[in-house]
Amino acid sequence: MFTWAEHCQWLKKVLGASNVHLFIAEDGNKIVGEIRFDVDGEQAEVGLVVNKRGRGQGYGTEMITEGMKLVPAETYTARIDPDNIASRKCFRRAGFSRVGGEYSIHWIKT
Repeated sequence: MFTWAEHCQWLKKVLGASNVHLFIAEDGNKIVGEIRFDVDGEQAEVGLVVNKRGRGQGYGTEMITEGMKLVPAETYTARIDPDNIASRKCFRRAGFSRVGGEYSIHWIKT
């Protein structure tokens, strides 16, 4: 787990990076999560967090698909904890396929 100071330092770095695209997802006035794309050439790694109140409502899949429209790339990847079934479902619904991994599942969309 990270300290608040470490998180703030990380966020400052992310917000200043030209290859990182961070989006906050809202439904009306309610924040439902955030999605981040770390771009390296034609590849983008996707990181996703859906707030507890927004889970199970399709926000994750929608955040992924809408985010890919905003950050075009030839290939998208994601590393997912094997125990995170909800995240696996979100990425599968968004068209990602599992390509391996033991401690984190690697997913890819081309």
